[in-house]
Amino acid sequence: MQVIEFILMGILFFISYQDFKNREVSLIFFPVALVLVLWLGLQTLSVKEIAINFLINTALIVQELFLVWLYFFLKERQVKKFVNQKIGLGDLLFIPVLAGGFSIGQFNVFIVFSLIIILLFWVFYRMLFRTGSKIIPLAGGWAILYVLTLLIDRAFDLFSRYNDEIFMNIIRHYNG
Repeated sequence: MQVIEFILMGILFFISYQDFKNREVSLIFFPVALVLVLWLGLQTLSVKEIAINFLINTALIVQELFLVWLYFFLKERQVKKFVNQKIGLGDLLFIPVLAGGFSIGQFNVFIVFSLIIILLFWVFYRMLFRTGSKIIPLAGGWAILYVLTLLIDRAFDLFSRYNDEIFMNIIRHYNG
């Protein structure tokens, strides 16, 4: 395991720990994690490829956040304090870390499945313990799932976070 991956995993564990424990994360972790993710990406892709992935992934999330904002605006006829009441600042700051760590296809798959997994885990946790905050620690959940993704990517060589070829093979298989 590269030293950079090890340091990144440590930072991701700190993000997760702080988010689950306090529902807030030290801001310094986000830019450091982003730099490390981009550095890891440069081991595989060119600067141009990373920039394209990062910009498209970020644009996709901005569109989704706009739709969430629009939903609350239409529902409540106003949206005061969207950040920190509807979505946490740490969750927003973690998005660029994820956007820089995946190809476009892998990013979309990670976001969809991670949101489902985090929501199911949180519902189960709330049913089991019936105490604690109602706020979902999204950045913390994403951090744990990203560590798992790094470990799986490293250990099994099943896929690359920067290569959508697995999706193309699935499409080719089913389109015959």
